[in-house]
Amino acid sequence: MVKSMTGYGRAEDAFGGCTVTVELRSVNNRYLDCNVRIPRLYLFAEDAIKTRVQSMISRGKVDVFVTLDSSGAGKVQVSVNKPLADGYYAALKQLAEEYGLSDDISVSLLSRFPEVLLSEKAEEDEASAAAKLAEYGFANYRTVGEGAEVTDQTPAGGAIVPANAEIILYMGEEKSTELAVVPNVVGMTPAEVNRALVNAGLILKSTGAAGESGVKAISQSLPPDTQTAQGTVVTVQMGQTSTTAD
Repeated sequence: MVKSMTGYGRAEDAFGGCTVTVELRSVNNRYLDCNVRIPRLYLFAEDAIKTRVQSMISRGKVDVFVTLDSSGAGKVQVSVNKPLADGYYAALKQLAEEYGLSDDISVSLLSRFPEVLLSEKAEEDEASAAAKLAEYGFANYRTVGEGAEVTDQTPAGGAIVPANAEIILYMGEEKSTELAVVPNVVGMTPAEVNRALVNAGLILKSTGAAGESGVKAISQSLPPDTQTAQGTVVTVQMGQTSTTAD
């Protein structure tokens, strides 16, 4: 069967009041060249999208277009980048004076310059964040800090993690930039493995044998004492152990 590198696909779905449309176009290319075009507010998801494409496609020039209609989604805060606006305003005034041009600087003109207006998602309280996590199938989360609003999370939005992963919500507290140290979990029970990885700031992806009785970790994807970013997924192979009677 001949497989072509030329193709087009389009999909649309709604999540949390936001309609997401993804279009994918591909043409022949010797190597994989993936380009993602996504609204600036959601650039954090670009690497996750590229990783997903790379897991499915090995060759071709692939363009991924992501558009979002968030008219029904949560609030977005828009603010003025005042230092940058001041700089553009001063530069325009200087141009007008030096070249004898009319001084017709307007709000509409300034707002068209890149990054003068900044948009970001409004912060959510714990209840709203928990409801959104549940909507995406994440039932496990814990909070760090005593603030009233969620100011950050681990792993970051857009990361691909197991549905049973524990999400960390930072309530008014800055997320630590320290690297996590991978513990040695080989020989531990599933519950012990999960506890060790969670305490280290890591996320467990369990494969192999399921259950608790006689099941222990037999291998892990990252060696013990490896330093990695907090929120990294560590894949642990579970196996059934047996005991021999005397």
